[in-house]
Amino acid sequence: MAGGQPTKYNPDFHPEEIIRLMKDYGKTAVQVARDWDIDVETLNEWQRVHKEFSVASKRAKQFRRAWWIDKGHQGMFTVGDVKFDSRLYGMMMRYDGMNLDERVVPLPELANCKTFSEQATCILGAVASGRITVKEAQGYISIVGMAAKVEEVTELKRLLTEIQESRNAG
Repeated sequence: MAGGQPTKYNPDFHPEEIIRLMKDYGKTAVQVARDWDIDVETLNEWQRVHKEFSVASKRAKQFRRAWWIDKGHQGMFTVGDVKFDSRLYGMMMRYDGMNLDERVVPLPELANCKTFSEQATCILGAVASGRITVKEAQGYISIVGMAAKVEEVTELKRLLTEIQESRNAG
């Protein structure tokens, strides 16, 4: 980075701290960058340049994923007046399901679908048009299915199986 500002990277702080923030609070890279007053691109650069930070970041993301899964499990078993917003949790996991950090989700319109039927139509349309694979669609179904009726999910899974069998047949 000739001519630029000196790096804020500290090998004695940043690798351990990114793990702590993601493990203890489920923070995303965007939130970590905000907390450290840097750009996400700077985090990406540090991962490319500093091996120890790259290793720590990968480990931190695994911890973050576990944190979110734990929150979902806790929410599934709440009692009394505590309310678990499965739709919100599903949306958060949709953007993690794989990665909470700036993942380009091939179905941005899914967030605008209010009912399971609308979501199913969106998912099936994306499979039919080739924007997502059947496997990706199954992942989306698992997410939106958390808030849907079981029979609706079963029907959508049946339709996806038919699409896959039809494609396999030729």
